[in-house]
Amino acid sequence: MIEIRSASAQVVSHLDTEERIAEFLSDALLQGGSAKLVEALKDVAWARVVSHLAIKLGVPRQDIAQMMSGTAPLSMDVLGPLLSEFRVKLAVTPVALRQEPAPDTPTTAYVKRF
Repeated sequence: MIEIRSASAQVVSHLDTEERIAEFLSDALLQGGSAKLVEALKDVAWARVVSHLAIKLGVPRQDIAQMMSGTAPLSMDVLGPLLSEFRVKLAVTPVALRQEPAPDTPTTAYVKRF
């Protein structure tokens, strides 16, 4: 019997076939009734998202699961294709520097008109 817990990279990597998903859901129902079944259904949905992204990005499921669960850093090799899949892009722009007068430069308030 599978220990039911929140969607971790380990759980997601285990849910890779229809048979394993069915066993996982059945075990959840037996262990905790409808509340545990709902949590298990969330894990299955998460696993499906991970599988979809892994196929689209050409990255192993385990790598995607670890990155999305926070147990592995998001690599630059995955970031570009992931942003493309979400149809977004990142842009880096310089921060505008505030122009202040030099300390020994008089401002117009202190300049006498001749």
